Amino acid sequence: MNQFYFNDIFFIHILALCGGLISIGLAGFVYLKDSKSPLNRLWSGVSLCVGMWCLGAYFLLVSKNKDMASLTSRIMHFVSLWIPILQLHFTYHLLQLKRTTKKQAFLIAGYIFTFILVFSNTFSSLFILDVVKKPYFRYYPVPGPLYHLFSIIYFSYSIYWSYLLIKSLPLLSPAKRNQVKYVAIASIVGIIGGAGTFPLVYDIPFAPYTALFIPLYPLIISYAILRYRLMDIRLVITRVSIFVAVYTFILGIPFVLAFWLKPWLSAVVGFYWWMLPLGLMGLFATIGPFVYIYLDKKTEERLFREQRRYQNTLKQASLGMSRIRDLDKLLKLVVHIISRSVRISYVGIYLLDKEDSGYNLEASRGKADKSVPNLGSGNLLIQQLISGKGPLFLEEIRTGAQSNSDLESLKMEMTALGATVAVPSLIEGRLLGFMILGDKRSGEIYTRDDLEVFTVLANQAALAI
Repeated sequence: MNQFYFNDIFFIHILALCGGLISIGLAGFVYLKDSKSPLNRLWSGVSLCVGMWCLGAYFLLVSKNKDMASLTSRIMHFVSLWIPILQLHFTYHLLQLKRTTKKQAFLIAGYIFTFILVFSNTFSSLFILDVVKKPYFRYYPVPGPLYHLFSIIYFSYSIYWSYLLIKSLPLLSPAKRNQVKYVAIASIVGIIGGAGTFPLVYDIPFAPYTALFIPLYPLIISYAILRYRLMDIRLVITRVSIFVAVYTFILGIPFVLAFWLKPWLSAVVGFYWWMLPLGLMGLFATIGPFVYIYLDKKTEERLFREQRRYQNTLKQASLGMSRIRDLDKLLKLVVHIISRSVRISYVGIYLLDKEDSGYNLEASRGKADKSVPNLGSGNLLIQQLISGKGPLFLEEIRTGAQSNSDLESLKMEMTALGATVAVPSLIEGRLLGFMILGDKRSGEIYTRDDLEVFTVLANQAALAI
């Protein structure tokens, strides 16, 4: 065996061990975050299986005993068999798809096939015939007749759940669409990572470097589940691309110089030829972060130019509110500025009435699904705005509503109001009123910066009122 082979083995060791520990840790964290949510439970199951599979791959790599390697192989396949069907079940819940006869049959068939494969893997040699020496592994499974069925299920179900995720995107709310984009990208990354393990089974000498993607799969989806106000996926992809490009350049040029110019440098400089590429790497590593920050800033400005424009407009508007003495004029101006500058489908302002008995709709622009002229002070939405002391985000409530009846009621109330976001106007803990904001016509999500600007605007309006 050459040195290159041992380097590959060590690299794959690290990938498998890190992927296993990260995935199992995320499974526990997501489950404990909301153990009543079917979405969390299903994803915890997928992440746990991915983690155990990675650890199984690690122990398969270090196994020196054939019997131990055979047992390890069966254990890691026992958990990996559940990944395709659990991922599909998770996708159904994530998209809140109606269980048509076709979809239900596909899910049930998947579970039946999984049970058959798990049974054959545990109690027979129909799934794995043997474990033998293969490139990069001391022992690797030899497929039995039913292993081919697993290969078909893995790729067909992977294609199907990816299709469901991509197909649903135009039909979702902006925030949900952004979340599903994260899941879709992570799922494709996971499919590529898992697919890289199949060639060796079929004696195709392919180094399973795609395992590098496996830890990213549970990491990205766990982030998409736990964080509701996600960073715009465009910015994430752009930042990753810039980072890869900058550091490929930083590390690549010195390596290219060392590889191509070594004979010439050795002749000119002698034994210390390596100091030139090393010094160049040090120089590039010093300026690299500044280059990345500069490119990231310029890219962010370009991506969110429109957003920065309307945020500045709203900030300027909030500063001039105290000069307006007519309440009706002030309210109409606020909804006009927000609706026109941000291009929101619906804006409504509710104010506390003189008897402090409820909140009346005083100004609105655009169309809501249903007009609600007033809300009593005991209303669940009102109580949440008072106790929460911050904006309410429909997508956060919708996700939590799967395991909480109060949040389900709150979701229905916000939907009836046409609210994607509800922003309170508070003075010394007293809810003077609140703004209802619908979806952006552009289809973009509300960012954290947006909500901060709307909160400032609402509080300045409260002071002016």
